Amino acid sequence: MLSAATESTKRPSLSTVYPTVDLNRCPYPFYELLRKERPVYEIPCNSGRPEFLLVDYDDLLYVSHHPELFTNDVLGFTLPSGDVVAPQGNGQSVVLNPPGYGLQHDTNPPGRANPDRVLAFTPFKPSRLRAYEPLIARVADELIDGFIHQGEADFTADFARPLPVVTICDVLGLSRDARPRMLFWAAGLASGNVRFYSADQIAVQGRKNAELQEFLDAELCARRDHPRDDVLSELIQLQVERDGHFDLGLLRHIAAFLALGGAKTSAHMLASMMALLLEYPDQMTKLAATPLRMEGFVEESLRLEAPIQHVTRLARVDTELHGVKIPAGSILYLSTGASNRDPKKFVRATGFDVERQNAREQVAFGIGLHFCLGAPLARLEGRIGMSRLLARLTDIKLVVGKSDLSNIESPHFRGPRRIRIAFRPTDLI
Repeated sequence: MLSAATESTKRPSLSTVYPTVDLNRCPYPFYELLRKERPVYEIPCNSGRPEFLLVDYDDLLYVSHHPELFTNDVLGFTLPSGDVVAPQGNGQSVVLNPPGYGLQHDTNPPGRANPDRVLAFTPFKPSRLRAYEPLIARVADELIDGFIHQGEADFTADFARPLPVVTICDVLGLSRDARPRMLFWAAGLASGNVRFYSADQIAVQGRKNAELQEFLDAELCARRDHPRDDVLSELIQLQVERDGHFDLGLLRHIAAFLALGGAKTSAHMLASMMALLLEYPDQMTKLAATPLRMEGFVEESLRLEAPIQHVTRLARVDTELHGVKIPAGSILYLSTGASNRDPKKFVRATGFDVERQNAREQVAFGIGLHFCLGAPLARLEGRIGMSRLLARLTDIKLVVGKSDLSNIESPHFRGPRRIRIAFRPTDLI
């Protein structure tokens, strides 16, 4: 992304540990090495069980479409031996359950939709999404109004981070007073199977989890006693009708997932979209001239810079891929970042083209039974948010001395730390 500042400090090799913060600064040379030499890569680690990284698009599809062989319940699955997979990592790692952890897990028998996942999908049904379009446009315009007359803005802090948080607050029916707290929690709460957390980070995580839980419990109980015309009240009604009683723990789980589960992902997606436009100004010109290309731009950005670089699976049984034996209990990292740049699937895979015909086949949000629940809303935020931005700003340029395009400090999220832009308002030209 954009500059050599994103590159890893170490040359990748066939003994490289994955995932790490350093490698994720620019993982793509490592992915290409594996694609040529070892597409099913056994990661050198001391976690007590084998771990593998898969980099080919077709392999990601195969594993994703065979839940009878591979489960995404990587922390609580019972192996054929009777052993239960426990949270552990490669010697220095800790796995923390993110908001809504478990909603994406397999059912027994595998291959059926998780009923709690179906409940959580309520706000993202196609008929509901259409109603969110004017809401997202309004939120985007409110954010742009806050900086349009300044001629400069911190795109990440002023637009990319607040847009998804404010949008979901409005969707759920949370008050405007809740926005600052939700932004604060979104900035610190884990999302995904986060590894390499220090003791201090774990302590901070615990405090923020407790604060979020207390807040959501109050919101849910208030709506149980006095229902409103909002999504949280609707979820309570549907859950009680289904189960016969008010399940605060489950509803808190779902509410946390909806409120913050995709906040970081969408923020990094938006930041990477702007970074790519700044790197490829000819593509920005195309978009400004033909806004109908915006949907293709969203897909191509997700393809080239997947906000989350892998999804995880666990082998249910002994199996084999490309002649590599994968024992039951092995962890598999399915690299969305590598799969989206697979030249066997995408022509000129490392190039950026908003008119790419098969960009929609990117797998940044996963695929199959465990496709990201919030993906439809994230796509809308990308399309409408960036459409409003390009409609109201022109001559957008990077402010080099005030930007930091290196990757955020994360072993699996991709996104620039800070993008400062200069521009001219279109309504003042």
